[in-house]
Amino acid sequence: AYSAGLMNPCTGVDHPKSKLTVSKARYIRKHFNLDKKKYSVIKLAKKFEVSEQTVRQVINNITWKETR
Repeated sequence: AYSAGLMNPCTGVDHPKSKLTVSKARYIRKHFNLDKKKYSVIKLAKKFEVSEQTVRQVINNITWKETR
């Protein structure tokens, strides 16, 4: 159904299980780049209640690409 264009996949904030928003993704990128010691991946993951992998994916533009 997705490939036929009958359904659109839910992504980003439209996904019902999404824990991040556009502003949170921007915050993660901005603060990680400003001070990696104060805003480590672990601390950011705890702050937003997501996994460390999720934070790394945001930082490396694997996910939330539209927030660059």
